[in-house]
Amino acid sequence: MPTDTLPSMEGAELIAEPLTNDPRVRRRYFAFLQKWRNWLRQQIGRSQTGNKDLADGGVDDLLALTLLVQFVRDRSLDAIQSLDQLPRCQGGFTLGQLCTDLQKTATCSVLKAVFDPARFANQCVLPTSVMERAFWRPIIEASRRLYGSRLPVAIFGDLHQWCSAFSPDESPVAKRSARSETRRYDKGIHYTPAALVNYLTSRVLAQALDGLSPDQILERRILDPSCGCGIFLVAALRYILARLANAQQGELSLQDRLNILGRMILGTDLDAQAIEWTMRGLLLTAWEGCARPDELPVTVPDLSQNIVARDFLTPAVSSANEGIDVILGGPPFVRLQQMLHSDPAAVERYKREFRTARSGQFDLYILFIEKAIDLLAPNGWLAFSVSNTFLRSETGRALRQMVGDECQVHDIIEFEDPKIYPDAVIQIALLLLQKSPVRGTGRHVWIRGKGLLREKLSVLTTQSPNALVEVRPLPPQVIRSDRWFFQSAAESDLLAKIQAIGKPLSRLPIHIGQGVVTGADHVFLFRKVDESNDGSILVEQRNTGLRFAIESPMLRPIIRNRDIDGYAVPSPVTLCLVPYDSTGRLLNEIALCRDFPRAHQYLLANKNQLATGNRKRLEAWYAFTSTAALRVAASTKVIGGLITSGGDMTIVPGSDLCHGGVLSMTPDAKVIDPYYLLAICNSSIFWAFVQHKMPTMGIGRHTIRLERLRQFPLVVPGSENQSLAQAIAAAARNLMADTLSPRDRPISAQHIRPRASRTVAE
Repeated sequence: MPTDTLPSMEGAELIAEPLTNDPRVRRRYFAFLQKWRNWLRQQIGRSQTGNKDLADGGVDDLLALTLLVQFVRDRSLDAIQSLDQLPRCQGGFTLGQLCTDLQKTATCSVLKAVFDPARFANQCVLPTSVMERAFWRPIIEASRRLYGSRLPVAIFGDLHQWCSAFSPDESPVAKRSARSETRRYDKGIHYTPAALVNYLTSRVLAQALDGLSPDQILERRILDPSCGCGIFLVAALRYILARLANAQQGELSLQDRLNILGRMILGTDLDAQAIEWTMRGLLLTAWEGCARPDELPVTVPDLSQNIVARDFLTPAVSSANEGIDVILGGPPFVRLQQMLHSDPAAVERYKREFRTARSGQFDLYILFIEKAIDLLAPNGWLAFSVSNTFLRSETGRALRQMVGDECQVHDIIEFEDPKIYPDAVIQIALLLLQKSPVRGTGRHVWIRGKGLLREKLSVLTTQSPNALVEVRPLPPQVIRSDRWFFQSAAESDLLAKIQAIGKPLSRLPIHIGQGVVTGADHVFLFRKVDESNDGSILVEQRNTGLRFAIESPMLRPIIRNRDIDGYAVPSPVTLCLVPYDSTGRLLNEIALCRDFPRAHQYLLANKNQLATGNRKRLEAWYAFTSTAALRVAASTKVIGGLITSGGDMTIVPGSDLCHGGVLSMTPDAKVIDPYYLLAICNSSIFWAFVQHKMPTMGIGRHTIRLERLRQFPLVVPGSENQSLAQAIAAAARNLMADTLSPRDRPISAQHIRPRASRTVAE
């Protein structure tokens, strides 16, 4: 068949989705597994005296083995015996012996490799009570209710991710587990949803393999640099096998499928256990799609050279991972702050070795993109699911410049929904680019609303209209700069008009910053409980509920994002322990101990928490991370949340203390009336600027970036428009003077914003 008549298969369903993505259903399922996990841990722990790690590993391997056996039997009932059919051993046996028994019943050499005892915790002793309980039956039944009657290969990644996040004595339905959160977020363990895997994989391979003959396709190499349990690689292998089967108009033999796997598929990951599951998943994928999976003999490829447990960001020890044709996947979501806490030495190494890290501000996925571009062959393709922060932030400027210099960007797809990943709150962008000097127009896609992810992404393949999917052209000149903007022509005209009529805030006498950053809110912030006659205040720690009496001069109300509403006087309910004097100078410890012994004693009790991580660099162990807000003397300031839905700014006296999540703008009142500034910042014109210049943070919300805020052009009142500016300021004063709550006001901020903003625009 000529290659130009082959279907591209773009948009193909390569990975099956669970029956539901409802996080509550998933939590109930894993809570059920945890009960069995605890029971198995108790039974196995008695036989594994003194080796907790082996017992824990054996429990998780046994759970996975249960699902692995059922996965195989769902596809071929005779391919391997069920756990019910295996002979029972009196007095106990090892997990290795159980794998050996299963391996003996396997009808195919691929399955024998999958059940290799050496790849499990084979020395873990299983007492007879474990097998007699037939624990696998309820586990399989529960799994089918979530994943369907035919268990998908994705179930192994879900199970491994959950086991990595929670130890056997933790509950996945608890409000929060410090240990599990640390394990999950330090490693960036968040496996990509099936809908994103299907779209990205089919999209990039349809482009990368377009027009190639089967022989040319076999020369291509595909890499996932943070493969986890291999979901992207499984999807890629399925795509390639289907395409080559179409090319020869018939089924590929099992040996052909295995040869393609060993020749084309590469992966790396830090997690050695995940690497094992990647290799198993790929072998099972080659086996399950074959019409005659039990044909013998076949040579099973040694995937240990292809799928390797190592850090993708370390220098390559060989040229095996250079000149890659397609790099795809979902790099880990690890912020700089997390890396500084968990591995500060790695951060210093990254600053030396990566161009995008030299400024000192970067997230881990940014380094993955840089390294991937370096490793791509000329005209090679990259398809990643990453955070969208690099698109607009100062942190991503070096990466944007690098991409603009070296690549053609084909797709940037953003989502309004911050819960695309079921276990993470993060704004996602899908990035599809080609390492090529040729420049053409790409597309920027904005996907609104929650849910229906697969249906919305299918619009991009079928090109059918959908009000929730907005597609805009992405001209090459936008990408060639280090500032990327994604607006329609009408929006660009509006922003150009805004910029033409005013001066950037950076050129005006306005101090722009944020509130104080304590660096340890769990220590410094309290709820007020009661006041004492001795001049102290009884306060309660927010996270522990413990109560302490602290001298009242050391405590100040602090305005947080949640306390701010448009044109309303904040009523903060949080107190902050402030070890600084009225001028913003840190109290020395001798004076602190002498004048405020209760506060000093409280801080001493928390010294171990205050003297860790980045806080080691502070001038004193009890200092705040950032105190610029304490040192700014001003009479009046305009404040708002750094995460905003628009129209929610207000005014407070300069002496009011604000939290680090609060935006603060202090104008020189002789030049700019603070109430005029407030009205403009609550206007629809300002909101339009925010929507197109600031990163999204959930549906209808944006994060204010100070460096971009300083670009906002404000019309400075002059002789020709002084009366208009005064009228606008007076309207804002009237709203601030209203004593009713915002919801009871007859005229709300929403009513004044369009009228004021239209007048200013004119």
